[in-house]
Amino acid sequence: GKRWKIGNTLTDSLKTEQLLNSLGHVTSTDFNDNFTPGQFTQPAYDLVIDLNDTTSIRVNAFIDSSKVILHSSQNPESYFTAKKDLLSRIFLSPQRLLKK
Repeated sequence: GKRWKIGNTLTDSLKTEQLLNSLGHVTSTDFNDNFTPGQFTQPAYDLVIDLNDTTSIRVNAFIDSSKVILHSSQNPESYFTAKKDLLSRIFLSPQRLLKK
C-alpha cells in the first residue's frame, strides 16, 4: 500500500515516495575497477529497500581512504566512486522521513 516504515515506525509517505523516486534515477559512470570489498568487514553505510514481492534492493557504501565506494545489488559486478552529494542523496538521516 502507501504505508512506509523505517523499522516499525511509520514515515511521512510523501517524503518517502519522493526519496524512492529519486533513488530510481541515481546514476554514476565513475567505475572503480580496482576496489576489493573483501578488505572491509562491513560497509560504512547500508540501505535496504524491501519490496512487496519479498525481494530487496541493497546499496552499500565503503570508505576507502579518502574515497567512498558504492555498490548496489542492482549492479552486483560493479563498484563506483561516489561524490559527496550522491552519498547524501542515498544515505540520509531517517529522521528526515518521519512524520512531524
